[in-house]
Amino acid sequence: MRLCRVQEMEWGPLFVFDHAVDSEDIKTILTLQNAGKIDEKGSSSGTRTPETPHFGIEMSPQIFDGSSLHAKLLATIESRYRCKTKATKRIYITESRYGENTLIHADWWDGKKKGDLGITAIVFLNPVWKREWGGELLFFNSAREALHCVAPKPGRLLLFPSSALHRGGIPSRLFYDTRRALVVMFAVKPDGPPARRRAH
Repeated sequence: MRLCRVQEMEWGPLFVFDHAVDSEDIKTILTLQNAGKIDEKGSSSGTRTPETPHFGIEMSPQIFDGSSLHAKLLATIESRYRCKTKATKRIYITESRYGENTLIHADWWDGKKKGDLGITAIVFLNPVWKREWGGELLFFNSAREALHCVAPKPGRLLLFPSSALHRGGIPSRLFYDTRRALVVMFAVKPDGPPARRRAH
């Protein structure tokens, strides 16, 4: 896993790593997916509307906890954000296709309180991604102005505060398949300020 970018945001640092998953991680993700439940996402009303929301697969944190991928993410989060990870709160695979919709949002989980602190991990799952396919993940400031974007490069890992406003990217018409990403949300307790080390 190689740190290739640290982006300062209003919400805290965004860390971008490449080559973050290996064959064992892929096996874990497939196991989670097979036990998951399809869920509708991206609709502001909570029901299917002309917004044409995208879909995802909600998965069990209990299956994920204890895996090698879980351990890898915990170690990276705790070292970069100088915190202790309390629990895996939510895990799912998000799927999006050309013509669907995503909304600007901050990440949440059932029972989340206003003062709860979280870190979100996103792993891009497509084995190949071309620049002309688009699908960049966008990050916004509190005025909802887009300031940063990250391409969905295969095997790329993002870590960022769950309070950060962002929107998943929709692929262009040149991509006829599904853009897929693993999303994991962790509740954390800070021990100190984040370790804002730059990429080399």
